[in-house]
Amino acid sequence: MTAFTPAPVKPVVSLSVVESLDIRVGTILKQERANPRELIARQALFIVNLEPRRMAGEVSEGLVLDVGYADGLLPVLSTPERPVPDGARAG
Repeated sequence: MTAFTPAPVKPVVSLSVVESLDIRVGTILKQERANPRELIARQALFIVNLEPRRMAGEVSEGLVLDVGYADGLLPVLSTPERPVPDGARAG
């Protein structure tokens, strides 16, 4: 593994800000990756209560939580340690 310097911690927010996010488990049906088949049928965490937004010609209604993208690293999914029902809430 290469050396990595974490970004500074963002400003403190109240717990109510975190509680306002609706984070749930879902199963990936398609994704923009070099090999999208490696992600199909895998579960991941999603924020599902964001305003819809047009991306790559399609409407996005959620945000998959991955680790590393914001730091310029090859992203990895935030996944449950074992299968759970789609729609199960985080937190």
